[in-house]
This record gives sequence, structure tokens and C-alpha cells, in this order.
Amino acid sequence: MTVPPKSFRLHEVKNIMIAFDQRPKPELCISPLEPKLNPDSRVRNHFAPAHLDSTAINTTYSHVLNPMVVTRSYMCIEPIALHLNTKALRRGIIQLSDPESDPYSLMLHDSGMVPVCTQIAIVNPETCLLSRIGEFGEVWVSSDANVKGFYLSKDPFDVTRMTARTVDGDPRISYVRTGDLGFLYNVSRPVGPGGALVDMQTLFVLGSIGETFEVNGLQHFPMDIEKTIERSHRKIARAGRYFLSRWN
Repeated sequence: MTVPPKSFRLHEVKNIMIAFDQRPKPELCISPLEPKLNPDSRVRNHFAPAHLDSTAINTTYSHVLNPMVVTRSYMCIEPIALHLNTKALRRGIIQLSDPESDPYSLMLHDSGMVPVCTQIAIVNPETCLLSRIGEFGEVWVSSDANVKGFYLSKDPFDVTRMTARTVDGDPRISYVRTGDLGFLYNVSRPVGPGGALVDMQTLFVLGSIGETFEVNGLQHFPMDIEKTIERSHRKIARAGRYFLSRWN
């Protein structure tokens, strides 16, 4: 049963984490700083009558081999939004873009902060070398919360996936390979005592390796192709919603 949000108050709730196993959808938890770019904030609008603070809504990356890779626990900050140049992204490069001058830039929300008990490496999935600064790669996770194995599984692939080591990194560190592409980005926010700036490392997830495809040597994510199609005509449904009007 769904409880109408106006029947209760959530003004004292400090943190609601919405778990995504891939790239979070900005249209669900859009920042108030970005209203003209994406005004359709479904979660924020749904909880507005309950007086839920906007900073209490957080997205976080959850993986089957580690459900708590990152966190947004009680940070009380808005989602961190980056605008990326799509041409550079197809070449595997992370290049920030200005949405005012680049209307086709891709807006991403962070997938959470890397906790002190977790180490994330961004690795080239083919060479197992650490990705260079400014490149995205496969997200590898080293944490005590990682799954150690599947019950009764004797598949050698499971072992290599859960005990991976980088070629050029510390050989003592064992990682879980998530199979997802992403990158790390450092930010500073005034969340310390007295509003002091605190440096934090955030993870941005782009999508699953298994779903990407190459055309003429350029890498594409299906969800980006879908958004391009959505923008091509005003009567094409956006953000997975149904459009009931008839085509003219």
C-alpha cells in the first residue's frame, strides 16, 4: 500500500539513500541548482508535501558483490553534478563541459562518496593497468565488505573476478571487479565543523561494460543513445514515461 506523502512529515529525516546498480538517473533527484536543465525531479516532488529536506535524498552505487561500495550517509549536501563532453567520452576521456555553450553535454550525478574503509581503483579492463588521469575505466573495489565467493561455485571466473590484482599497482591489494565503468572525482564541500571545507572522493558510474558497444572505434552507452533519440522530437516520451497523445 502506498501512503500519500502529505499524511506524514519527514522534516527530521537526514538521509534517504536510493541504491542504483548502474548510473543514477539525475531526473529522479535533480539538484535545485539545475532546474532549467532538468525540472522533472520525481522523488523530490513526491516528498515535497512531507517537508523532506532536499539534501536528505541521496543516490548511491550498490553492487551484487558489495552493496555498500560508496555511501552518502548524513553528508547533508546536494548531488554533485558534472557536465561531460560527449565526444571526449566516446574516446574514453573525461572532459568537463559548460552546458551553456555545449547543449549536448552529458549531466551526471555522483554515485556516492568512497568511505575510508574502501579503496577504489579505476582500471583498464583489458590490460588490468590503472587508468590514466582523465580516463574512465572499470571500477575495482577493495573492501572487507566484498563477497569472498559464491556458495559451491567452482567456476574459475568467479575466483579471478573476486581476487583481481592490477598489473602496475600494489600486488598485496586484492580487488573485486564490478564489470561497471566509471571514474573518481575529488570535490570539497563545507560540511566540516563551522562550515570548514572537507575533501572527499566521489565515484561516478557510467554503465556496464557488457552493455557498451563500439562504432568506428568509439564507445557508446545505450542510455545515452536513448536520450539522443528522446531529444530528436518533442513527442517522444522522455525519462521512460508514457506519452499518451497521438502522433500528428
